[in-house]
Amino acid sequence: MIQENTCCPATDCPKKDECARRAFYLNALAKSEAYSVLNTNMLQIGPNGCKHFIVPVQERWAYGFKQLYATIPVGKARKISWEKIFSSDSAYYRTKRGEKVISPSEQTAILQFIEDAGGNPEAGFDRYEDVTVYKKP
Repeated sequence: MIQENTCCPATDCPKKDECARRAFYLNALAKSEAYSVLNTNMLQIGPNGCKHFIVPVQERWAYGFKQLYATIPVGKARKISWEKIFSSDSAYYRTKRGEKVISPSEQTAILQFIEDAGGNPEAGFDRYEDVTVYKKP
């Protein structure tokens, strides 16, 4: 498996100026003694780059949903089954307390669940953090 921060030294790629892996490579050349690099002899580079082409994307991650949970009417709160979203009780409690990050797709699911239970999704999560992640376009 290719790590997210693996560098690409390919100079003949048409997407090299847009690819985060090329940026990682140029940065590593200037600042790092060692780094992970793609084997350019094995890459199949086409007009859209290769299968390892990634770009930076800003995402807003959330932590904790105690304030969202507090908006659910008391009578309904006990009857809610979080199994559709969380794999275990411990995952549910760690996420609710803000110990585990909530991805944008998980945020959507939680907000819909809160609304379906009669809560107010506009209350928002307990804390947010804007993060750069690297994804295939």
